[in-house]
Amino acid sequence: MPPASVIPSGYTFLTLDTFISVPGKELAEKFAKDAENRDPDTFDMYIYNDFYPYGILNLIDTLAKLPR
Repeated sequence: MPPASVIPSGYTFLTLDTFISVPGKELAEKFAKDAENRDPDTFDMYIYNDFYPYGILNLIDTLAKLPR
């Protein structure tokens, strides 16, 4: 990771090799948390295994409808 003085204002790293804007990072972290909340395995639930992909598709649909 480069020194902080080299990173432009308003940008950060999502991971060590992913450079992203600060609002983009906040959105990615929010959607990662929302995706985990839709995963039945997180809550030790045993239900039909297609529900998690439906939840992820709902998140993608929500992301596509956000104002730009």
